[in-house]
Amino acid sequence: MSTTVTMKRCGTCRAEKATTDFYKATSSQEGLRPRCKACINAAGAKYLDRTDRICGAAGCLVLAYMRGNYCKPHAAANSATWQRNNLDKLAAYQSELRARRKGLFVEYVDRRIAYDLSDGVCHLCFEHCDYDDFHLDHILPESLGGEYSYENLAPSHPKCNMEKGATPNWMASSVDVAFETWLVEAEYEAMYDDARKAAVA
Repeated sequence: MSTTVTMKRCGTCRAEKATTDFYKATSSQEGLRPRCKACINAAGAKYLDRTDRICGAAGCLVLAYMRGNYCKPHAAANSATWQRNNLDKLAAYQSELRARRKGLFVEYVDRRIAYDLSDGVCHLCFEHCDYDDFHLDHILPESLGGEYSYENLAPSHPKCNMEKGATPNWMASSVDVAFETWLVEAEYEAMYDDARKAAVA
């Protein structure tokens, strides 16, 4: 009595092989892994060969961590150095990540472009911000659903941003003095214009 051997095509090498050349997989509809045993074993050997490398740091003979080029201590040190040298990128990434986790709208925002769009003026106190020391502040706070976009982000002094906190009514902070002064001047200008128009008429 002859036994019929069922064939299956490997998803990696694309070769037709017997079903006995595939590992079982209970989650698969046909009960077999998509790749043959030979391809899976070759991939595993390649991974082990890659992880058995020496750390790339000078004088370090420890094996590289996971699939990286450095051991765990040197990888952590390199990461910390990058974060210290790229505080603006780190802050932007963390803010964007928080917005994504909350399901808010997120678009790529370049700090330099956002700074230039406002001519480097703090949107809270209307004074100029130093490019090397400014916060990219949410106009509508993130905690209240403010999106991460050019429309809702504006430069501000770190002190102004800290005083504002998470309130959309930034006049609650001490920077309201500058705004109130501007508002009074605008009202006087409007009253003067109205009086001049009435005199001409």
